[in-house]
Amino acid sequence: MKDAAKMLKDCITNRLSPVMAEGITASRFKDAVILPANINTDELGEQFINGKWAAPKWLLNLQKNARKEVNLLVIDDLTKISKQEQGKFSEILKTKKVGKFELPKNCTIIVLAKNVNKDTVNESVYLLCSHI
Repeated sequence: MKDAAKMLKDCITNRLSPVMAEGITASRFKDAVILPANINTDELGEQFINGKWAAPKWLLNLQKNARKEVNLLVIDDLTKISKQEQGKFSEILKTKKVGKFELPKNCTIIVLAKNVNKDTVNESVYLLCSHI
């Protein structure tokens, strides 16, 4: 666990992203924007409000942190949801965008999961992440 935590810290320092970490809890990340894996799809994506597209609230919070040296988006407890549902994160992991809205340049994405293996993690999500 100590080695994984050190490797994760190195990934954050070097802005290696996205990273999937096993056995680490979201409570370790202060000032991070935490997305629970079971977030409703409507809350995850861009939203049509008053006749125009708007960024989701969690992305607005990331944008507020854009001037900080460390700006983390943590997807928490991925294996809590089905492999099929995990696919909803693929666009964010691949493009660092939500629809037309880009994540801040300094954003590091961390995916937290328990028991990572081919039976518990969506293949496309798995392939988009570095693993520690």
